[in-house]
Amino acid sequence: MLNTKSNFSIDVISGFERKVELSMETDRYIVHTVSTPAQLEKLFRLRYEVFFKEIAGVENETGIDIDEFDLACDHIAVFDKAGENYVATYRLNSSLYSSRFYSQTEFDIDSILATPEVKLEIGRACVHRDHRRGIVLMLLWRGIVQYMKKIDARFLLGCSSVNTVDPQIIREVTHIFRRHYLSAPEFRVRPNPELAFSGIEDFVGEVTDNPSARLKELIPPLFATYLEAMSCRVCGDPAIDSFFKCTDFLILVDRQNLLDITRSRYDL
Repeated sequence: MLNTKSNFSIDVISGFERKVELSMETDRYIVHTVSTPAQLEKLFRLRYEVFFKEIAGVENETGIDIDEFDLACDHIAVFDKAGENYVATYRLNSSLYSSRFYSQTEFDIDSILATPEVKLEIGRACVHRDHRRGIVLMLLWRGIVQYMKKIDARFLLGCSSVNTVDPQIIREVTHIFRRHYLSAPEFRVRPNPELAFSGIEDFVGEVTDNPSARLKELIPPLFATYLEAMSCRVCGDPAIDSFFKCTDFLILVDRQNLLDITRSRYDL
């Protein structure tokens, strides 16, 4: 959830240190984990333009999007050589370097945290509106996969949003997830009580046997990519984000349970 009255100023990023070095390059783009406070500030300003001004339609006095998790994380970024600026970013929070995760602000994730293997939380996905094309998302994902391999992470997790608080859509999406995409029982989570949606069981209708087609109508393309291309699973019922007027689900990718085609595609 986004705080329009952030208690964090840009001055705090002077203490930022990169945890894992990663860099790739194409003819037009450079993908890397940022290494300096100045680079990090540019990502925070990009996030502000997208999350505050474009999505939420609000502004704050700082012109940045920053929270209490950012300095404990690495930040993967896509730099556009033609425009000489950053155009996309993901925040990467590893259990190797942090014991606190953004997902805990929305869900009880103790079942996942109890596993001994390395976990990587992704979040704050942000792409400039002029670069929302397949190549940029592909580069972000390629970077995330390489980061997973560098830290030998077994689990990839994060909050993924459906852009609605319409009760009937929430019910239908949740029941599709329950039937077709639910995680193993040992990885189930619960939304924090104040964010839970109480009407899930009131769903009226049939759950489709062709979930991919129906979900394309109901969820964002990036979320659908998680489900289909990365074989991710949904860990339980949703949390409601009233500020953004969206519905969040906790998703999980377990490297040990990937389909062969997924493992081959992403070299995992």
